[in-house]
Amino acid sequence: MADKNEEEQQTFENLCRRCGKCCHQKVRFGDVVVITDVSCEFLDPVTNLCTVYPERFVRQPLCSSAEVSASTG
Repeated sequence: MADKNEEEQQTFENLCRRCGKCCHQKVRFGDVVVITDVSCEFLDPVTNLCTVYPERFVRQPLCSSAEVSASTG
């Protein structure tokens, strides 16, 4: 049985639209979050999928989870 944190994480992962926005750097100006054109080196620009997804947090320390990305825009 998965714990509550794992279930919540899976819920956010299931909401992923595969748009690739999570993999772009973001800049916050007050209450506004601007998504830049600068993407993670592991983002496949054709599929908008992470090429190292299972190990993304190890390979890219700045990688944010789907939950964090959803809360920041």
